[in-house]
Amino acid sequence: MSTPIDIKFAPTYELINSLHTYLCRIWHKRIDLGADWHAGVRDRLSPGFRSHLDASELRPEWRFVYLLAHLYPGRGGPASFLDWLEELSPGDMYELLAPRLPAVTGDLAGLQQWLAGLLRPWYEQYFADFDQDMLVRLEQAAGRHRALLGTLPPAELAEELTNGLRFEEDGGIRQLVLTPQYHFQPGNVFYLYGGGLLLCQYPADLHAPQPDDGPSPPLYRTLRSLGERSRLRILRYVSGGPRSFTDILRHVGLSKGITHEHISNLRCAGLLRAHVVGENVTVFSLRSSAVIRLQEQLLSYVEGDADNSHDV
Repeated sequence: MSTPIDIKFAPTYELINSLHTYLCRIWHKRIDLGADWHAGVRDRLSPGFRSHLDASELRPEWRFVYLLAHLYPGRGGPASFLDWLEELSPGDMYELLAPRLPAVTGDLAGLQQWLAGLLRPWYEQYFADFDQDMLVRLEQAAGRHRALLGTLPPAELAEELTNGLRFEEDGGIRQLVLTPQYHFQPGNVFYLYGGGLLLCQYPADLHAPQPDDGPSPPLYRTLRSLGERSRLRILRYVSGGPRSFTDILRHVGLSKGITHEHISNLRCAGLLRAHVVGENVTVFSLRSSAVIRLQEQLLSYVEGDADNSHDV
């Protein structure tokens, strides 16, 4: 992938990522915030909104909100973005979305009401009180990572920042915009839109201070991912070259669900390179650099280095 990269951050993106994390229930056991985060936030919500979110899911139209955040013409924070979103007419929505989503049709007024009906109370009941220092740290991470532009080929830099996504040349990407995120780490959220625009929310590897002398979440996550025989077999297998999910499935001889879980764990640890064409992961290969880095991080931790996390 030779497409130039743009790195940007605004608190509105983290507002959206935080709600994405809450609604993406399958990820609650994988996020660095831990499964208790969802329960703790749920207890803070009003009964009516709690029930509304319990009945909600990440519909395919959820991709529209990231595009709208990208197209937002203002410079204000999440509250200003929500004011702008609520004031859009169906015609405004169509003019904004149609160039990037040529097939956009249907009830745009209903789409606007659905998005605003989720985001406004979420902002008021959760995000308005979110740690402002973390938002500052995300802005700083974007600045540090922006300074890396041009130091590596775009595909390699994107892989480092996303902890393993390799966007392939034939994937139709013409513009790649990366945004550091906190809530959904270690996962990535990415969508490809018309004109080859790909918006990717990547894990910034920012964490609250550890309450004891335990390892950082990234180091612990990686070590834990290796504590299973089948995952080691998968790493050994993909070291021989890119392998599809079906290839790996046949090699390990396990069910699809268990194999998918093993691959997800290795991806979250950054040990697998996921080759992406468009929005689809096609094959997996070994990230040898991550294996080497693990040795360095583990040695740093056991020798008493307080900062054993990885940041590009």
